[in-house]
Amino acid sequence: MHLKSIVGAFCGIAAALFLTINAIILSRGAAKWGFDPTEKLAYGAVAFTVPWVIASCPFLIHASWKPGRRWGRPSFLTLIVVGVWLVFAAYNLAGAAGSVALVRDDVVSTRKHAASSLQADEEMRARLTKEANVISGYRPAGTVAPLLAAAKASQEWDRTEKCTDIRRPRDKQFCERVTGLESELASAKRGDAINAQLLALNAKLETKETVSTTTDPQARVIASLTGWDEGYISTRLPLATPIVLELGSITLAYFAFVLFGFSHATAMTKRVSVPLPTAGVIQQAKATLIAAVPPVASSLTRQRELCEWFFRECVRPASTGAMPEADWYRHYQDVCKDSGDSALPLASFRRFAAACACLQIKDVDGVTQYLGALPYVPRRATA
Repeated sequence: MHLKSIVGAFCGIAAALFLTINAIILSRGAAKWGFDPTEKLAYGAVAFTVPWVIASCPFLIHASWKPGRRWGRPSFLTLIVVGVWLVFAAYNLAGAAGSVALVRDDVVSTRKHAASSLQADEEMRARLTKEANVISGYRPAGTVAPLLAAAKASQEWDRTEKCTDIRRPRDKQFCERVTGLESELASAKRGDAINAQLLALNAKLETKETVSTTTDPQARVIASLTGWDEGYISTRLPLATPIVLELGSITLAYFAFVLFGFSHATAMTKRVSVPLPTAGVIQQAKATLIAAVPPVASSLTRQRELCEWFFRECVRPASTGAMPEADWYRHYQDVCKDSGDSALPLASFRRFAAACACLQIKDVDGVTQYLGALPYVPRRATA
């Protein structure tokens, strides 16, 4: 009995842990779609409760199942719970998989960039080493430069007009020697530059962490075992996390209830009969709730609609048009003031501007500029 309780407690704790992890993953992904902290909190809170609702649906189905001679039959509430279960399960699968996919893409992109950088450095070192081997055999630049300077200071250099007027065999020999010294000096300088680059690359490669060229090892292992395409597997791997978490939480929660004695049989025999409220009680409760909850105007929706209207009706394309973001925002605030609405924050205003097809947002000398269009407010233009 003691071991049974321990295993039941472990199953219950593991189920709660699975549900919490699933809820955190889902809520973090949903919160990214909010414009402001309030929306982020609202979206995240709703998404956080979805895995818990999914886990409770099997017990709600059992509670709403009508008993019969053999297996019983589903009630109307059972069908509703099943529909809600399927919708919530689809939402959980899509949301959590998208959140996991975002993290996987960041990790894979980082690994791919690191591997590409390492490969580029190694290829550069190989090219420089090959070039250094080709131009080997030269004297140091400090030795060749004085010899070349002495040759150019001689009478032969002036007599041949800097080796442009060669008339005698002795002049030809002199100019060939000067050309050889110039070539040797260029090789020495290039060799010194290559050696400096090689030293810098070697120091960089020695301090750089070891990076695997395989950006997604998990997909590679599955591809080697199944023969499927690695890209196909990598795209669908994020689905595994929400499926494992949800199935694991439901299964472990069920066994926790069974190990603690809450089986289907005891639930059927110990079911408490609760009388249903009458129609009058329901109407009275509904009237009380309606009177207690004041209507809430969706001011945020109106603000967004007004901002969308501003970029739809008050923007005129101009190929040479350019205006700072602060001036655009001031025009928008004037429109909001005229309509009696409060303006959206500048960050939200910038998102709507980025969605406008004829606008380009660029930073010019530290100032955010809107290019390609100019603001136009009809009422102010005709006033």
